[in-house]
Amino acid sequence: MTSIEETQAKTLEELADVRRQLTAARARLRQAAIEYAATPDGAAEMFRRYELAGSPEQRDELRDIYLAGLAASTEEYQKRVALGNDTAGDGPVEAIPVGDFSDPVARALIEHRIMGALRCGPAAVTTGEVVVSLLKVFPDGETRKRLKLNCSAEFGAFCDPLSKVFTDALADPKTTKKTAEFIGPEVTALVQSRRSAP
Repeated sequence: MTSIEETQAKTLEELADVRRQLTAARARLRQAAIEYAATPDGAAEMFRRYELAGSPEQRDELRDIYLAGLAASTEEYQKRVALGNDTAGDGPVEAIPVGDFSDPVARALIEHRIMGALRCGPAAVTTGEVVVSLLKVFPDGETRKRLKLNCSAEFGAFCDPLSKVFTDALADPKTTKKTAEFIGPEVTALVQSRRSAP
């Protein structure tokens, strides 16, 4: 084997090693995304990314990660139930869709990076309520603000979009102030103007 052939063989071997490392890194990154999607914040963020995905391939990838996160959340919840460590408002995690993109309230929630998730378990059937975990991600991508609201879950099912969650919360005197502080004056004014429109 000539020195050129040896150099080529070594380069190909190094390239194959880099590819193996890259594949392993991608697998670790995907697994971390799935684990994060199993949390309320992660489910909310992953689902929002899915809602806004620009291509079918990106939507498919995000959907797969989101669904794997939900499966992991369900498995973790079932383990807590088996150990007797579940709580009254507990359940598997699921994200709340923002609503119709033609709705100005939904668009404002997207623009201000306001998302939501909930845990809907057996207690929702008897109480008729779920606790919704709301998340606002600030422009720096790190700072977060959170709010929890009790929302109606008729027959133990919660089906409202996020736009309705905020419209209802601002209409309820018990939650108006804390909801307005959470979403900010711009979104509050928009929701209130939509509510008062004929």
